Amino acid sequence: MKSKTWSDSAWCAALFLLAALVRVLFLAGTVDRDLPFSLFYYGDSRIYREFALALIRGDVFDQGIPLHPPAFAYVLSWIIAWVGERPFAIRSLLAIGSATVVPMTYLLGRALWGRAVGITAALLATFAFGLCVVSVSANAETIYFPLLVAQALLLVGLGDALAADRGRAAAILMSVSGIVLGFGALTRAEHFGLAVVLPVALAIGWPAIPWRRVAARSAAIAGIGVLVIVPWTLHNHRTLTQFNADNPGLAEPLPTWVGVSGTGPLVFALSNNANADGTFQAGVLVEAMGRGRLDLSDPAQADVYCTATGSVGRSSSEARAPRCRFSVASSHWRRTPSRSALAFRTGPKG
Repeated sequence: MKSKTWSDSAWCAALFLLAALVRVLFLAGTVDRDLPFSLFYYGDSRIYREFALALIRGDVFDQGIPLHPPAFAYVLSWIIAWVGERPFAIRSLLAIGSATVVPMTYLLGRALWGRAVGITAALLATFAFGLCVVSVSANAETIYFPLLVAQALLLVGLGDALAADRGRAAAILMSVSGIVLGFGALTRAEHFGLAVVLPVALAIGWPAIPWRRVAARSAAIAGIGVLVIVPWTLHNHRTLTQFNADNPGLAEPLPTWVGVSGTGPLVFALSNNANADGTFQAGVLVEAMGRGRLDLSDPAQADVYCTATGSVGRSSSEARAPRCRFSVASSHWRRTPSRSALAFRTGPKG
């Protein structure tokens, strides 16, 4: 057992070093290596950099509206505070951190299909162009992919521990799974949807585990994940309440209880309307933006955020009623279920 553990540790260390080296060399070979944001993910990486700098200055970003999950911005702000405004150093550190996805891929493959599969999968992940691009692009996916693979790896470990009735190991893996679930959601809000996937995966992958135990462990994981998210939710409530107080002229006050990010329903509504084909249609917003990005300090844009999206695909009499983006999303689902289902299959693009 000790020999096997040492061998796995050696493989993980070697694969991590190789992946980190490949990613740093990949960054050194890109034309944007000295820019603070990536050309591959120009929009997201630029916005997250501004978010991080606002955190360092102690400023409120995007008028306090939670348009972007916060985890990556905080990670980026800590790195910038440590190494300063040195783009190559910042992105190299992010790339090295992102390289952790490779040894975890090895462990996941080895646990499910054996060492040969684990090594092969890890080497593919090491040299995969897409993963190299993401690792040096300074956007949320840079840290999200390792969190996603870690969630899967913890699921496999938890299933094995429950099946073998190793109570202490199962409790530890359950707690860590909940923490990863919460931080994953703070990186990509939709990650919390895995709270539904986890019990299904446990039931299918380890059918011998009693369903009551699966339900209890899954509920505990979801509960821990919620506890991780709660501080940010309370932060959102405070900033949105303040925003509503500072902008009394809004057609409708913004909802103040937002778990992680408030853009999901807005994107959903814009991709589900009378003219939508399942792709992201941002025309309503673009027409009012003017300055190239959403800025709710602009009254016209604030009005679009709360009301104009509600007029997409609606009659003129319906459009006059002030409605915020959350009610818009549910309304489009009720009125155009086939188009809404198409959006779920294809996802918003743009």
